[in-house]
Amino acid sequence: MKNAEEKLNIGIIGCGRATEELHLPSIQHLKGAEVVALAELKGDRLNRVADRFGIKRRYVKYSDLIKDPSVQTVAVCVPGAFHAEIAIAAIDAGKHVFVEKPLSLSIDDANQMVNRAAETSLCCTVGFNLRSHRLVQEARRIIRSGKLGQIEMVRTVWTAGFNYGRQLPTWRYQRADGGGTLFEIGTHHIDLWRYLTGNEVKTVYADSRSQLFEDQTSVLTARMANDVLATSSFCQNTSDSNNIEVFGQRGRLVFSCYRADSLAVFSTSDLQGGMSIRLKRIAQIVGKFPLLMQAALQGGDYMHSYRTQWRSFIDSIFRNKPLPCNFEDGHRSLQVVLSAIESVKRGQPVNIGETSDI
Repeated sequence: MKNAEEKLNIGIIGCGRATEELHLPSIQHLKGAEVVALAELKGDRLNRVADRFGIKRRYVKYSDLIKDPSVQTVAVCVPGAFHAEIAIAAIDAGKHVFVEKPLSLSIDDANQMVNRAAETSLCCTVGFNLRSHRLVQEARRIIRSGKLGQIEMVRTVWTAGFNYGRQLPTWRYQRADGGGTLFEIGTHHIDLWRYLTGNEVKTVYADSRSQLFEDQTSVLTARMANDVLATSSFCQNTSDSNNIEVFGQRGRLVFSCYRADSLAVFSTSDLQGGMSIRLKRIAQIVGKFPLLMQAALQGGDYMHSYRTQWRSFIDSIFRNKPLPCNFEDGHRSLQVVLSAIESVKRGQPVNIGETSDI
C-alpha cells in the first residue's frame, strides 16, 4: 500500500502509434502516474516522442529501461512477437507490467507469461481498453441484471481505415508478425464475448480475405460454453465502425463504442423504427445530455477508455483493487485468435485449444 499522493513511475517500451496517440495522452491526465522513461530502437522516433511529452530518460535498449530504478511499472508496447521476452524480463526485475494486446503471438509464450505472473505479487495486465469503456461497463451491468433474459446471440462489427494516409510498420502486413484484423482488432471483441456474457468460447469458425495485407477482412462465428452464439466481422480497409449487439429472450441491447448516445435497450414488444420508440430514444438522450457532454469534453468515450484503463491499473497497484484484466484473460483471447487462424487454414470449425502456434 503506497501513499495515496505518490505517483506511479511508468516506463514505456515502444514509441509507435499506441504509445504516442493513446497511452501517453491518457496517462498525462492522471494524477497518480507519470511516464518517466521511454525506450525505442529508432532514435529519431524516440527523441521526437520524448520531446513532445517532455520525457527526459530515453533508452535505445529496452533492458536499460527495465534496469532503471526509478521505473516501477513497465508498459510493453512493441510488436506482439516480443511481448513475452520483455514482459518476463520486467517481472524478473520486480516491475509491474502492462502488455498491449495481444498478450503474445504463441501459446508457448502466453503460457510462460501466465505462469510467471502467477508466481509473483506484482500486478500484470493486458491492454483490453474496451473493458474500461463506459458503454461496455453499462452494457455488462444490464446483461448481468437479467433485463435481456437468457442470452441467445452476440454480434459485433469493427471496421477501420487501414492506413489513414500514414506509413505503417512492416509487421502490420503479416499474420506471422501479429498483423491483420484477427490479432489487431479481433482480439478485443473476442475478449468482449467473454466479458459481456461471462462464458468461455468453445468452438470457432472463421474466414478471411487478404489483399493489401493478410487477414485484411475476417468473419468469425463461435459457440460459447453455454451455447450462446457469437459472430464478429472485422475489416481494416473501409470506414470506421465499432458496434456491439447482444440479443436475449426478453430483449436486445445495442451500442457503438464511437457514439456516446448510442446505447439502447429494446424489449421484444418494441417495434424497431416505430414512433413511440423514436420518441423514447430522444427522451433518453436528452436525459443523459450532461453525461454525454462530459464524455465529449474528455475526448470521447473511446479515448477515455484508455485513461480509465490506466486508472484501474493504478488502483490495483496502490489500493489492491481487482485488475481490469489479467494475463489469463489475454491467454484466453489468444487461444480463440489462433483457433480462428487455424479455421481459416482448414476451412472448418476448430475447437478452442486444439491448435498449434502460427
